[in-house]
Amino acid sequence: MALPKRRTPKAKQRHRRSHHRINAPHLVRCTTCNAWHLSHHVCEACEDDYNDAAAPVPAAEDEDAE
Repeated sequence: MALPKRRTPKAKQRHRRSHHRINAPHLVRCTTCNAWHLSHHVCEACEDDYNDAAAPVPAAEDEDAE
Protein backbone atom coordinates (compact mmCIF):
# COMPACT_ATOMS: atom_id res chain seq x y z
CA MET A 1 0.00 0.00 0.00
CA ALA A 2 1.32 3.45 -0.91
CA LEU A 3 2.13 5.78 1.96
CA PRO A 4 3.59 9.30 1.88
CA LYS A 5 7.25 9.53 2.83
CA ARG A 6 6.83 13.05 4.25
CA ARG A 7 3.93 14.83 5.89
CA THR A 8 2.18 17.32 3.57
CA PRO A 9 2.27 20.84 5.04
CA LYS A 10 -1.04 22.59 5.72
CA ALA A 11 -0.16 25.40 3.31
CA LYS A 12 0.47 23.02 0.41
CA GLN A 13 -2.64 21.01 1.26
CA ARG A 14 -4.83 24.12 1.40
CA HIS A 15 -3.28 25.56 -1.75
CA ARG A 16 -4.11 22.33 -3.61
CA ARG A 17 -7.69 22.34 -2.29
CA SER A 18 -8.31 26.00 -3.11
CA HIS A 19 -10.36 25.01 -6.18
CA HIS A 20 -12.58 22.54 -4.28
CA ARG A 21 -15.51 24.85 -3.65
CA ILE A 22 -19.05 25.37 -4.85
CA ASN A 23 -19.31 28.20 -7.36
CA ALA A 24 -22.21 30.61 -7.04
CA PRO A 25 -24.66 30.59 -9.97
CA HIS A 26 -24.38 33.52 -12.38
CA LEU A 27 -27.72 35.29 -11.96
CA VAL A 28 -28.93 38.23 -14.05
CA ARG A 29 -32.12 40.32 -14.04
CA CYS A 30 -34.84 39.64 -16.62
CA THR A 31 -35.41 42.61 -18.91
CA THR A 32 -39.21 42.18 -18.97
CA CYS A 33 -40.24 41.16 -15.43
CA ASN A 34 -37.08 42.14 -13.48
CA ALA A 35 -36.85 38.68 -11.85
CA TRP A 36 -33.58 36.84 -11.26
CA HIS A 37 -32.70 33.95 -13.60
CA LEU A 38 -29.62 32.08 -14.81
CA SER A 39 -27.62 33.78 -17.52
CA HIS A 40 -28.33 32.43 -21.05
CA HIS A 41 -31.51 30.69 -19.80
CA VAL A 42 -35.19 31.55 -20.22
CA CYS A 43 -36.71 33.36 -17.25
CA GLU A 44 -39.06 31.04 -15.34
CA ALA A 45 -41.34 33.91 -14.29
CA CYS A 46 -42.21 35.01 -17.85
CA GLU A 47 -41.60 31.70 -19.65
CA ASP A 48 -45.21 31.63 -20.90
CA ASP A 49 -44.67 34.94 -22.69
CA TYR A 50 -41.83 33.38 -24.70
CA ASN A 51 -44.00 30.38 -25.62
CA ASP A 52 -46.92 32.59 -26.71
CA ALA A 53 -44.66 34.84 -28.79
CA ALA A 54 -43.32 31.92 -30.82
CA ALA A 55 -44.59 31.94 -34.39
CA PRO A 56 -47.10 29.16 -35.12
CA VAL A 57 -45.94 26.55 -37.59
CA PRO A 58 -48.10 26.65 -40.75
CA ALA A 59 -49.72 23.40 -41.77
CA ALA A 60 -48.12 21.65 -44.72
CA GLU A 61 -50.25 22.06 -47.85
CA ASP A 62 -50.17 19.52 -50.65
CA GLU A 63 -50.13 21.21 -54.07
CA ASP A 64 -50.98 17.93 -55.82
CA ALA A 65 -54.25 17.57 -53.87
CA GLU A 66 -55.85 20.59 -55.54
